[in-house]
Amino acid sequence: MQRGITVLTRASAIAAVLALSAVQMACNKSAPDAADDPAPATPAVAAAEPAPAAATPAPATPAPVAPSVVLRIHGSATIGEKLMPEIVKGYLASKGASNVRQTAGASEKEIAIVGDMPGESAPLEIDISSTDAATAFHDLKSNACDIGMASRKVKREEADELQSVAGDLTSSAAEHVLGIDAVAVIVNQSNPVAVLSLDQLASLFSGDIPDWSKVNGAPGPVHVLARDEQSGAWEYFDGIVMHPRGKSLVKNATRQESGAKLSEAVAADPAAIGFVGYADLGAGSKALALSARGRPAIKPDKESIGSRDYVLSRPLYLYTPADPKNAEVKSFLTYATGADSTPVLEKLGFARFDPQKAAKPRLVENPPPLQIKQLSSDPAVRRSEAIDEIRARSRVDADREHAIRSGAVNSVNPQ
Repeated sequence: MQRGITVLTRASAIAAVLALSAVQMACNKSAPDAADDPAPATPAVAAAEPAPAAATPAPATPAPVAPSVVLRIHGSATIGEKLMPEIVKGYLASKGASNVRQTAGASEKEIAIVGDMPGESAPLEIDISSTDAATAFHDLKSNACDIGMASRKVKREEADELQSVAGDLTSSAAEHVLGIDAVAVIVNQSNPVAVLSLDQLASLFSGDIPDWSKVNGAPGPVHVLARDEQSGAWEYFDGIVMHPRGKSLVKNATRQESGAKLSEAVAADPAAIGFVGYADLGAGSKALALSARGRPAIKPDKESIGSRDYVLSRPLYLYTPADPKNAEVKSFLTYATGADSTPVLEKLGFARFDPQKAAKPRLVENPPPLQIKQLSSDPAVRRSEAIDEIRARSRVDADREHAIRSGAVNSVNPQ
């Protein structure tokens, strides 16, 4: 009996378990769809951020192409400091260059003019070194330059030294007149002196006249400034003013390497006197009117320089080998000495060389009568003696000499 009850009890338990399972299954069937009422999702572990892609390197900037130096122009600071850079800029522009610019050189006396040429990777460059006339001939001899700038004519000894290297520098193939300049004698703006004769000028620069009161100025010592010995300006001034009168520069004169610096020094010193190329005349100084024997006092200006009426007018030269190997030389000379550069010359205070003006006779007011003590019976000899007498009383200046040498005027036609 007891055993039967135990078996029944077990059966009942099993039946209860089965019934409970059926109830759970029914509940599950009646539960809403997960899509309608989703159960809270278990937060997912965030996926790792992908590593950023390596940046694409920017294209490398190509290294600038070094300019191609086509000309080297060395010599006179009178030409090289202001005039030549402007002529070179115009020349490069005439060849089609764009972005023409000036860059500094290795020293303050050196610059480069650079221009970009269409279709060319390398810019064109023309180098300019502004020192003095002597350097022009030295560098031509050593092939350190293609064109030499000079504010005076080549000396015979210089031409002889260069004969084997550059040919005859006195020939028209090698000597080229760029324009006409004036050597202006300058004083401080406050100085009342306005006119001097060449004789007074020589005495002031030699120290024979040490006080301004001797030439109608305010009492006080004269401070003499001059260009350096190697400059063409000094050699011209010495040859025209000092040497013909047997004078030498006073020993305590202050020398300057450039006309611009000399002009600044005169502007800062009320007692100063000096000389510069007309283009270097600056604020604070003034140019004096100069008179020579038998000629009225004339100040340098555009008209008097162009007409050669100002007594200290002079040609400016470009020198090259008579047969230059650099083809760019002839092309540049055509531009520099032609009409295209004339506006630049005139803007800076220079004048274009004109053989007809250079050949004209200089008028002399009330000239002394020509006196020949003994006349030869031979007409040809008498003519020669008369010409010698005239030449003894007159100066054939540098621009007229060039006209004679170039054939623009007969060498026996007296001035």
